[in-house]
Amino acid sequence: PSNSNQAPRPTPATLSEAGAQSSSLLDPSTIFIGPFTIVKRYHPVESYYCKCALHSGHGRQCVKSMQTNQPDEATVLLRLRTWIVKGLELDDVPGEAAEDTRKRHVRMVPPKTGLETADVLDAKIK
Repeated sequence: PSNSNQAPRPTPATLSEAGAQSSSLLDPSTIFIGPFTIVKRYHPVESYYCKCALHSGHGRQCVKSMQTNQPDEATVLLRLRTWIVKGLELDDVPGEAAEDTRKRHVRMVPPKTGLETADVLDAKIK
């Protein structure tokens, strides 16, 4: 997947200023798209995860994680990008609490086929 449209990669100093704890953000495999990051984890099973900046709060995080052993890594990355876009497109439900919106997004399962390209999805995220 193309990373040419990514936001600038943070430095240890900017991460420290932001209070970031994870050195994973400095890993070359980390993908930055607007306010979102897709981070690779190596243990216990290789996977990627994404934290949604829109629906996290109140001590709860809106995250999606997918292992890279099924399907392949490129498809996992497209599926996580699709999950971000679907979260951005979530319709507001009158009277719905923020926690319920977060749960709706967390429970979304991105499709396995018919995915748009990384460039198209990234443009929708930014």
